[in-house]
Formats: sequence, C-alpha cells, structure tokens
Amino acid sequence: NLDETKTPHTPVRLDAIAKALNPDTAQLSYCMGWLCYDHRGKKVLSHGGMIDGFRVQVTLLPGENLGVAVLANLQETRMNAAVTNSLLDLYCGLEARDWNAFFRKVVDQEAADRRAVRNARDAARKPDAKPSLPLARYAGEYTHPAYGSLTVSCAEGKLALAWSNFACPLEHFEADTFRVTHGFFDDKLVTFTAAAGAATGVRFADQEFTKK
Repeated sequence: NLDETKTPHTPVRLDAIAKALNPDTAQLSYCMGWLCYDHRGKKVLSHGGMIDGFRVQVTLLPGENLGVAVLANLQETRMNAAVTNSLLDLYCGLEARDWNAFFRKVVDQEAADRRAVRNARDAARKPDAKPSLPLARYAGEYTHPAYGSLTVSCAEGKLALAWSNFACPLEHFEADTFRVTHGFFDDKLVTFTAAAGAATGVRFADQEFTKK
C-alpha cells in the first residue's frame, strides 16, 4: 500500500512546474500526494507546501534510502528547493551545480511575468469610471460558506477590508473595483457587486463573499 502512494498515476505536462524543480526534468508525474520526477538520473518523490509565512519541501530518493525535509519561515522563497537539490547532488556524488543562481533566474522571471500582467491590467484601467455607490454603502459584513466572514469599513472617505488576520486598505481602481494598497494582498483587486442602490457581494482572494 505504501508503494502504491509513490507510484506515478497522472502525467503532468512539462511546464514551469517542472522547470522550477530541475532544468533537466524530462518527465513529471503525480503520485498520491507526491510529484515524481528525475533528478540527474535519480528518481525523486517530492511534495511542497506553504501557508502564510512558512514553506516546506519534503523529498525522497527511494533508490538511495534518502529523505530530506527543508523548512523555512518565509513563504515567498525558493530556498527550500535550492537547498534540497544541493543536498541531493552532494549525497549522490553528483557534480555540484549553482542552484541558487538557477532559482534566482526562476524568481526573476516570475517577477517579470507578474509585472507584465500588472502593467497590462493598469493600461486597460478606466480611472474615470466612478463607483456606483457612495463609499459608505459598501461597508458591512460579507460571508462565504468556507472562508467565513470579512468586514468592509469606511472611515475618512476611504474603505478598508479585514479578513482573518489580514488588514487591507483600499483605494479606488475603477467602477466598483478597488485595489489593496498594503499588506499581504498588496496590489490585489477587490470587486463589489451592487443592485438597487446597495452592495450585494464582494470578490476577494478569488472568492465570492455575500453581503449580510
């Protein structure tokens, strides 16, 4: 049964996921909770995860009786993968490779891609499209069946959104869409829906919340 969890079941198309693991990856498959790929001739089973402020990378080399777990108290980092690949090379007697430089390029490219998307978004913006409601009418509690409640407040002519432990000051972007100006969700867009002169919902973090 344990071997079955490490058996490839679903082929994964080679894309940024594979290249972000190892530039030599020729095939990537998904097992039961594990990504299976080739690391310079060695079969690797790997799984990573992250939550606010933390990231972990767990890697197994079944043929080498090796397991590596690298944890970091940062979310947006590729350090875990760079350290893991360096340890695999060292343990297996492979020629050393500068994984820091490799992942630096990956991170820089991802940042460039995000800037391009943001620039295209901002270029298409219609700043003269005013909100359909007075700001105070967006205030209130909004709920989601899985993600709980968030609160929108209005003070001194500005909106702010609070969800869980996140505080998101908002500024107008266009129409009923506002931009987060600070914090974890910085630069993300928040879009309200309105009907009959009242706010009915808000889209935040790719989830639809309904006004109470």
